[in-house]
Amino acid sequence: MRSPRLCGEIDLFQKTRVWEPDNENSHPRQQTAARQRDKETARRWRRGLLARQSFILLLVALAALIPLYRTGFLPPLGQDRAAHFERLWRAVDAHYPYFEQTGVDWTAIRVRYRPRIEAAQSDEAYFAAIADMLAQLNDAHTGLIVPDAYHNRHYFGAAKRLDDGVVVDRAGETGRRAGLERGAALLAVDGLTVAEAMAALPPRLRSGSTPWQRQANAAFHLLSTPGDALEVTWETAVGEQRTVTLVWPNEPPRLVAAAATTPEALINGRRLPSGLGLIRIPSFSNDTGRDLAAEFDAALDVGVGNGRRRSRGCG
Repeated sequence: MRSPRLCGEIDLFQKTRVWEPDNENSHPRQQTAARQRDKETARRWRRGLLARQSFILLLVALAALIPLYRTGFLPPLGQDRAAHFERLWRAVDAHYPYFEQTGVDWTAIRVRYRPRIEAAQSDEAYFAAIADMLAQLNDAHTGLIVPDAYHNRHYFGAAKRLDDGVVVDRAGETGRRAGLERGAALLAVDGLTVAEAMAALPPRLRSGSTPWQRQANAAFHLLSTPGDALEVTWETAVGEQRTVTLVWPNEPPRLVAAAATTPEALINGRRLPSGLGLIRIPSFSNDTGRDLAAEFDAALDVGVGNGRRRSRGCG
């Protein structure tokens, strides 16, 4: 007769033996399934981490690129003129440093020019509106480079602002045939006084950093027009007044003197009664077609003379 304790041990052993064969056969399958579950879990974690990292990188990129796009550092995505106008306005608003010094109300300028931008039916009209808007800054170093201010205008000559008025500085062939000569005092243009005609020019033609520069720029463009005709009234050297309507010819006229065999030097010099030398340099542009360095040397010889040679000798 078995004791209860022995019977319990035998029963436990039998139960264990009954379970162990099944356990031995199923254990590899369970381990394989567990490993597969672990691998799938690891893959999900990796995918989740990569997704989170990609999302964070996307946010960082957008945070960096959107301000750059809005302020004009990145090229536009389309051809919408109004959108381009807004990007330009924001770029100037964000980066132009002299609003406080000049007192320019840039927001008011946006309100004024936005309808003109929306009404522009061509690139030329759009460019003109943008150039006029930038000219409101009255900064000679800020403006539209291409196309330039001369775009789509006919020039019968060029004028110069003096203390006592505006005189003809250069006359084209059409003007010379009508009797317009260098030094003639301009009195009216298209029925407007000289001051009124200068004020009526587009802002891009009369912009400048100083009042003198604005007056000089406006005077230079006074003998130009976007049309084909310009009525000009002037006073000759003998005090005679003339009014002539200049009509643009089929072939563009030249801005050179009729009797001159060589173009007049842009840069010239002279010695003042005080003994000081004066050199006039109207342009530093490479587009003049002139040898500006040679003209400057010649003007320096006239305006400074021997003093120039002595200074060169002193090194």
